[in-house]
Order: sequence, then structure tokens, then C-alpha cells
Amino acid sequence: MIEQGFMIPELQAEVTDPLDPSQTYYVDYRWQLEGGDVIGELYGRDKYELPEMMGGRDTLGVVIDERHRESRLTVPGTKVLRFSFRDVMDVERFVSLLELYGIPRGPARKMDE
Repeated sequence: MIEQGFMIPELQAEVTDPLDPSQTYYVDYRWQLEGGDVIGELYGRDKYELPEMMGGRDTLGVVIDERHRESRLTVPGTKVLRFSFRDVMDVERFVSLLELYGIPRGPARKMDE
């Protein structure tokens, strides 16, 4: 996303649960935009398959908890953009996803700039 000139998001951003302010969620990426926040979540299979990432839950439990979390994240109108490593590697597709969600774009730059 940097090389394609998109706005750099906040990484591992803290988001407070609007129904339980004692609960904090961490999201992979957050863009704070005038029209509302966009949360980016890079997902893979590991959290659904590896016991050390599942916290004692089965796959269904992980999915249910994830849906519950996402419903809280979107209460204030926040959009959630889910993408995979495969999406990132397909530059045209990834650019289309970021544009679809309204992530601002400027001139392209190299990673070492």
C-alpha cells in the first residue's frame, strides 16, 4: 500500500468496545478518515487451524467470537476491510480494494523513502 501511494494507516490500533469500555480490541490497520474510520484486517488460516492461536476454542468458536468483535467495531459506522496475503500479492486487486473502501491515495513511493 505504501508503494502504491496510499495513506499510511495506524498499525495495531486500539479500539474500545462501545458496549463494554473495559474491553479493548486491537486491529491490524486503521485509517481515520473524514467520512469515518476504515479498519483493515489481514487474515489467514492460522487463527482457525493452529491450537496455539485458537485459545482453546474450536473453529466455530473462533468464527463466532470474530463476528461478535466485528459487530462491535462497526457500531459507530466504521468499515472493515478484510484482505489476505494473496490479495496483497495481487497488486491490481489490492489497489482496487483500497480504492473501494475510500483509502486516500497520493503519489507512489518506494519503501526506503
